[in-house]
Parts: sequence; C-alpha cells; structure tokens
Amino acid sequence: MKFYPPVESRSNEELIGIANSTTEYWQQEMIDQSRRELDRRGVSKAEESVLRAYWAEQTRQYEAEEAKQLARNAVEEYQLHEKLFILLLAPLILIGKSTYGASLSQLKANNYKLKYRLRWLLLLSGVGLWIAALNILRLFI
Repeated sequence: MKFYPPVESRSNEELIGIANSTTEYWQQEMIDQSRRELDRRGVSKAEESVLRAYWAEQTRQYEAEEAKQLARNAVEEYQLHEKLFILLLAPLILIGKSTYGASLSQLKANNYKLKYRLRWLLLLSGVGLWIAALNILRLFI
C-alpha cells in the first residue's frame, strides 16, 4: 500500500514514532513499512531508545507544567471590571446573545474552580439585579 508522504521520504524521527506506535493511530501496514525502512537505513535500537527516552522526558515535563497550570487555574479570580461586566450582561450571557470571557463549561474543563463558582454567582446575581431594576422602573412608569 502507498502512503502519503511515502515512507521513504519521512525522517528517522517520524519513522521511529510510527514504528513504535499502535494501530490506534496508524495502520499496521504503515507500522510494518516504517520498521522495515528503519532497518534498511540502519537505525539501531539504541538510537530508537535514546529518542523514545527523550520523548518520554518531554512528555513528563509537559504533564508537570500542565499540572502546575491547572493548580494556578483553580485559584484564579476575576478582576473587578470582569465581575461588573458579567453582572451587567448576565441575562444576555444566559440566553446566548452575548459572550464575555470563558463559558461555564470551559471554566470547568480547565479547572478554574473559583472562577466557575464566581461566574455562577455573578450570573444569578445579575439576573436578580435586572429583575429588581425592571420592577423598580415599572413602578415609576
């Protein structure tokens, strides 16, 4: 089977990645062709091991950095002007006519625990504020 780009034109790094992958990501034939091409090029198992160890370290560093970011996200708070905008735009945000900042689902997905709770509170308070304001205006009209 032919693949694009052809196996022969791929770099050693790409081939090592493919050859050490699973059929979840690559077809078995591509994995086999990559392995044969590596053998044809004379890439040793030691070279593969070094590259795979490097990738594992890069992945570990990325995951550690990601964990730190999620921890920072958990305690991040809105600034005062952001709170005011959400409070004032609450009815429009809830009916989908306006957006301001990240949605509740985005906040939850990115571990913004404090912002998530604050946004709920601001949205509910904003709706209550608008209801109260409209009722007061109705008394004067």
